[in-house]
Amino acid sequence: MFAMMGTAGSDYGYFQRSLKAGHYASAWQFACQLPSVSLADALSLTLLAAEHDPDRFDAMAKRWLCRLVEERSLTLAEFAGAAAELQGVPLGPGEGAGLRALLREKPLKGRI
Repeated sequence: MFAMMGTAGSDYGYFQRSLKAGHYASAWQFACQLPSVSLADALSLTLLAAEHDPDRFDAMAKRWLCRLVEERSLTLAEFAGAAAELQGVPLGPGEGAGLRALLREKPLKGRI
């Protein structure tokens, strides 16, 4: 999908382009090359998996929810809402809008 171009590109750049283009397989491949994936990027990859890799989606969704709880200060209602929204995927256009808003609104927990 995206050919490597020497040092001109980076795995993260290719990962981002793959996510934006909706290319799950290449996004997954590049994500595996990265030392870490942000919670927002992991959500995008998880939402792509719902459509392109439903066998892996459930495990990815659970892992994303665990990370959400570890990294953000959520109320029980916010956690339940996030789980319910993931359960309703695929949602179509604008999928995951509530989850993305939750990430913007909830600050990272104080960690070093």
